[in-house]
Amino acid sequence: MKKKSFFILFFLFMILCQSHTADIQYDKDYEKFPIFNKKNGKVIYYFIVHSNKKLKLRTFDVDTLQIYSRVLSDKKVSYSYKIKNKKKKVVTKKGKLSKVSRGLGGESVSSYNKLLFPIKRSKEKIEITNLSKNDLLFKVASNKIHNNNHKVKYIKFSPEKYEEDLTLLINDKSYTYFDPQKENIEFTLEGPVVLKIISRILFGKKENTKAFYNYRIFDNEELLGEIDCSASPSKKAVLFNNTEEIPSSGDAHIFMFAKGKHRIRIEGDNENKVIFRFYISRSSVEIMEK
Repeated sequence: MKKKSFFILFFLFMILCQSHTADIQYDKDYEKFPIFNKKNGKVIYYFIVHSNKKLKLRTFDVDTLQIYSRVLSDKKVSYSYKIKNKKKKVVTKKGKLSKVSRGLGGESVSSYNKLLFPIKRSKEKIEITNLSKNDLLFKVASNKIHNNNHKVKYIKFSPEKYEEDLTLLINDKSYTYFDPQKENIEFTLEGPVVLKIISRILFGKKENTKAFYNYRIFDNEELLGEIDCSASPSKKAVLFNNTEEIPSSGDAHIFMFAKGKHRIRIEGDNENKVIFRFYISRSSVEIMEK
C-alpha cells in the first residue's frame, strides 16, 4: 500500500513539475491547421479559430507572447481579434494573400502578421477571440527570460544610426533619448543578449489626452514584431531647452536574442513622434570582453 501511494505521489509531482516548467499550456486540444510553405518545404501547424470562438491558454514565467495570425481567405481582407487577460486589447490587421504558403488541402491563406504581447505576471490566463467573419489561424510562441527579469542587470546603450538625440530631465537627472524621425534607428548586437527598449512620444503643449502609438522592430531584416503602446503626458519628465513639447510616460519592452549577430532596425510611428532609450544586459558585454 505504501509503495502504491509513493507512485501516486510521484506521478502527481511529475505532473506539477511539467505544468510549472511549460511556457504555454492550452485548456483543451484545439483543431490544428497545417500550412505548407513551398519556398522551404516545411509544414507549420496553426490553430484554427472560427468566428466568435476563443483560443484559451495559460502562460508560466513568460515575458512576452509572440502571436502569429493569418486569415483563411483567397483575397486581401482586414481581420480583428481580441486578447484578454486582466485587460482587453483589440487588434486589427490586414491579411494579404500569401504567395508561398497554402493549407495542405490547397486552401488560400494570408501572409502572417506578428504581435508581441507583454506578460507582466509569472502566471497568466489568456483568451484570444476571433472577432472576424473569416476563420483565423493562430500560432503562439513565447519569449522567455526564465522569470529572472528583475535580476537582469542593464547598462545604457547607444545606437549606431539615428536622426537626433534629445535630453530628458526627470527629478534632476538627465537621460538621452534617440529620435529616428524619417530615418530608422539601427544597431548591431552580439547575442546572447537581452535588449530593453523604453519608448515615449512627444505631445504638443496643449495636448493632455491619452494616446496610442506603435513601432516596428526588425532582426536581421526579418520583422520581429509590431509593438503597440499607450501613453499619457508625463508629470515628471521635461525636455531640455524645449517647452513646446511634453514627453509622455515611458513604455518598456524586453527582447531576448540568441547567440550570434543581430542587426536591429527600429521604425517609428508615422503619426506620432516616438523617441527611444536603450539598455542591454551587462552580462552580454562581459561575454564580449572575455
